[in-house]
Amino acid sequence: AHFGPDAEPARTAYGAPAQLDKNTLVNVLLGIGADMTMHEPARYAAKQMTAHGAPAWLYRFTYTAESTRPKAIGQTHAGELPFMFDQLAAKYDGQVSAKDQQTAEAFNSYVTNFVKNGDPNGTALPEWPAFSADQYDLMDFTLNDGPVFGKDPRAERVDLVEHAADRRQ
Repeated sequence: AHFGPDAEPARTAYGAPAQLDKNTLVNVLLGIGADMTMHEPARYAAKQMTAHGAPAWLYRFTYTAESTRPKAIGQTHAGELPFMFDQLAAKYDGQVSAKDQQTAEAFNSYVTNFVKNGDPNGTALPEWPAFSADQYDLMDFTLNDGPVFGKDPRAERVDLVEHAADRRQ
C-alpha cells in the first residue's frame, strides 16, 4: 500500500511474492526500511548538494569480515566503522584476514583523502567519481571484489521509495 501505483514493481523489486512466509516478510520489511531510512535519504542529500554546486560521493559498505561469513553476508548499519578507524582486531577478536585488512586500508584511505582534500580519490585507489543525479552510481565496498564504482544494485528500489515519498508531498 505504501507504494501506491508502484505496488507491483515494488513487489518485484523487493522479491515479495503475493503470499509471504514469515522470513520473507521480515527480509522485505528490512529492505524497505533500510531504503526508506538510509539509502533514499542519502541519495536525496547528494542530489541537494550537487544541485547547489557542491560535489558529493556516495558509498555502500557491503563487505563483512571473513571470520563472520557465511553467517553475515551483508553489513549492518555503521558496520564499516571498525574498518574506518583501524579497529578490526578489537571488533573481530583478532580474527582479521589479509582481505579484511586490505578493505580497511582502502576505505580508510578514501576517508582520509576526503577529510584532507574534500575528495576521496588518491594514489593507488580505484577512481571514485563524484555523484551524478542522472546516474545514481556509488562506490561499493563489496563482499568479494574490493571497492567497485558503478550503478547501485538497489537503485530500482530506491527509485520506488523516492516516487512514493514524492507522491506524499
